[in-house]
Amino acid sequence: MRMFCSVYEWVFLFAKPAFSLVDHSASGMGNVWRLGMETRDYGHPAAFPVSLPIRVLTSTGASRILDPFMGSGTTLVAAKQLGRLGIGIDIEERFCEMAAKRLEAVQPMLV
Repeated sequence: MRMFCSVYEWVFLFAKPAFSLVDHSASGMGNVWRLGMETRDYGHPAAFPVSLPIRVLTSTGASRILDPFMGSGTTLVAAKQLGRLGIGIDIEERFCEMAAKRLEAVQPMLV
């Protein structure tokens, strides 16, 4: 079932003091990104587009990603596409199964 949902997503970056962006151009993205909404129905009420975590991961250069509220697994999909290690956690078993099913179909991107 589809329903109205928020059209924004909060992104929090927790990093060690030595952290820096991949390059200066990554900082030019600003703090508000307009990416559109996810249009595919994965069975999760608030899925976001894979372009969001791809942008975050490529601008930070993160090699290991923890998503403690993984939902449909979009962040893990992005991590796998980019050839990075992703760990997801969700309290709902059905979302864990949903994410696992999505990950089975993911092919790494050539970057």
